[in-house]
Order: sequence, then C-alpha cells, then structure tokens
Amino acid sequence: MKRLTLSIYFILLTILLGNALATTETELCWRYFKAQDYEKAIHAGEHAIELYPYSFEPHFCLGETYREVGKFKKAIDMLKKSEELARTKKELYLVYNRLGLIYAELINPDTALYYHQRALGIARELGDKKSEALELAEIYRIKGALKKALVYYEESLRKTSDEKEKVTTLSKIATIYSQQGQYDKAINYFKRAIEIARRYGDHHNEGRALLDLGIVYTKKGDYKKATFYLDEGLKRVIKVGDKYQEAVAYAWYGMLYLEQENYSLARDYYKKAQNLLAEIGV
Repeated sequence: MKRLTLSIYFILLTILLGNALATTETELCWRYFKAQDYEKAIHAGEHAIELYPYSFEPHFCLGETYREVGKFKKAIDMLKKSEELARTKKELYLVYNRLGLIYAELINPDTALYYHQRALGIARELGDKKSEALELAEIYRIKGALKKALVYYEESLRKTSDEKEKVTTLSKIATIYSQQGQYDKAINYFKRAIEIARRYGDHHNEGRALLDLGIVYTKKGDYKKATFYLDEGLKRVIKVGDKYQEAVAYAWYGMLYLEQENYSLARDYYKKAQNLLAEIGV
C-alpha cells in the first residue's frame, strides 16, 4: 500500500513540475514576445508546448509570434490548435480575431470575414464594446465600405484606454485615408502612431508605420521623404526579424522607383520582395 501511495505521489509531483515548467516557459514566451525578441519567443513557446501539449496559452503565444514575423502558415496552424484548446469565450475571441487579420493579409477576404464575424459575435456576447467596434471596422474595411470602417475604428480608438494599443488602430485609420487620397490626414495619423510607438519602445509597429508613411509620400510625389521613411522603417522591421514586412518594404521601394521611372531598380526591388515572400511561404 505504501509503495502504491509513493507511486501516486511521484506521478502527481511529475505532473505538477511539468505544469510549473510549462507555465514558466509560457511566461518566457510572452516576455520575449513583448520585448520583440521573436526568435527567443518561438523557442520558449515550442518548449512550453512540449511540456504541456494541451494548454491554450503556449499555443496562442507561439501563433501570435509566428503572425508577428509573417510566418502566416505556421501561425494559422498554431492558432487553429489554440481554438481546439480554448476554454473561454475570450480566448476564442482572440483566436478568431488573429485568424481574421492573417487571412486579410493573405488577401483571402471570404475567410477573413468568416473569422471576424465569429469574433464579432463573441465580442457582443461578452459585452466588449471596444472589441465589437474593432471587429465591425475590420469587416467594413474588408468589404470596401471605408467610411463605415473609419467610424468604427474611431469608436474603438475612443474606447481604448491603453495608449500603446492605439498604434495599430491609428495606422489603420491612416491607411484608409491614404486609400481615399487624403494624404495629409494619413500623414497626421501615421505620425501619431509613430510617436506613440517610439515613446513606448515599440520598434516593430514603429517600423510598420514608417514604411506605410513612406508609401504615402511616394503617392504625394515627395520622393526624398518617401526614401527617408522607407529606409527608417526597413531598419526596424529587419531588426525584429519580420521577413513579411521586409518584403513589403522592398515592394514599396519598387513602387517608389517605378514612380520615378527607374524601371531597372523597380524591377530589382519587386523581385527581392517576390523572392522573400516565396522564402517565407506567403
């Protein structure tokens, strides 16, 4: 009887230690993710999953990290596994929101809409008005109803108390103004996003906004400023290891040189973008 009790004790101890180790590794994953050290975040996430294969948190952290560096196929696989392991409506909301964002990047509007609509339903169930506004904005943006999208992005912005969280929404508002040809408004919103990102040391989102600002100046015909902002944005996305945004930067350089009728350089940069996208499987 004593031997059986000891065996049970050691089994329970092993489980508890395994869970503790997994929790530690998951915390490391998020810590590295927030520090934008994505390589270490991936390593910690993978280790946490090995230790605790049926936990939502490490799968979601790893999926988020893959999304941030543009490894969208791996991100989708990990997020769909997270969906199976989700225990709460909030966790499901996060998964559906991220899947919607990824499929929008992959220019798969039907699938993006499917996930954003599921996220919207959960946001309404939870009474989360900020997330509801954000999902409505994403849905209208995908559908091309840009004026309605702006209304809901602005509403989401008003309901966001954490200033750091405003950076992405400000950039999305700026992008819509750019698409509408309202370049001065786009520049104002991108600069607001850049200022906040810089203040909080968010080099990744700063880099994305700098790249997008560069393309606005390209459209305005101010090629000197366009080159400056593209150069600055490229440095930052390379520093954090975001291959997808690096490829986007090369495409924007291609557009810049095409506008200046430098067809040889434009072709070279478009080719660099194409090769890098193929390398990361986009």
